[in-house]
Amino acid sequence: MKAFACEAEEKAKFKIKNDEVYKKGQEQSFFEGIHRGWVGIMINSTNGMIIYVGNKLFERKEITIGELTAFLLYMILLIFNFIVF
Repeated sequence: MKAFACEAEEKAKFKIKNDEVYKKGQEQSFFEGIHRGWVGIMINSTNGMIIYVGNKLFERKEITIGELTAFLLYMILLIFNFIVF
């Protein structure tokens, strides 16, 4: 026995709200993808620059491989904070 018989109205309300939530989820996913892509580019660029400059300094005997490795690992630990959000 149906007490109030308003299933169609409730289904329509649910569909509207569900579509709104779906669109918001799509927007969030889009911007999160842009953010993660940008962070990935920055991380890889930074590591590449560290290795390049470190190699030049190593060739001139201004730093050791251990110092370069330590700096690179410290930078990776620092950058890791931007990956996790």
